[in-house]
Amino acid sequence: MDFETLSVLDDELGQSHIRFQPYMNGMPVYGAQVVVHALTKSRKVTRVDRDTKSVGSNLTTGTRSGSARALMQAIRSFGVKDYKMVSKPELAYVLDDNRLPVLSWNAMISYESAEGPQQDRIFANAANGKLVTRHPEFHYARNRRTYDGNNTSSLPGTLVRNESSSNSGDSCLDA
Repeated sequence: MDFETLSVLDDELGQSHIRFQPYMNGMPVYGAQVVVHALTKSRKVTRVDRDTKSVGSNLTTGTRSGSARALMQAIRSFGVKDYKMVSKPELAYVLDDNRLPVLSWNAMISYESAEGPQQDRIFANAANGKLVTRHPEFHYARNRRTYDGNNTSSLPGTLVRNESSSNSGDSCLDA
């Protein structure tokens, strides 16, 4: 396994925090990072955080499924019918639900959902074409609305505040 340095942060407590992107067989491992914490002056390592499990000799390195077929199968599995491929398929590793790296074809796609425009990086198992995971690029914020109820049982009442409103003057609502 190889590592690319992503960032180095020296904090006010005299510690350095070095963030690495792992690579396996020359390919990035999406969803994985390693962070080394060390004393800045002595460079003595105090802790290493990683978000992958140990990888044994059972790691898949071959592909049985072509990129286009594998990605189409994975995309269909979560119900998207009309999409546009935004990037060329590439082979890389991605962490699965068990935090183990899986060799996968991946590409960025764009499509419309009930929430609006979407853009996701899709990961299809290179051996069988099954969806390993997807990494959404767009994240939608909630748009909450608060109503006063007008002191009646007829709901919702009058809109008092939404996400972009300034304070209403009612301390209960503004808390």
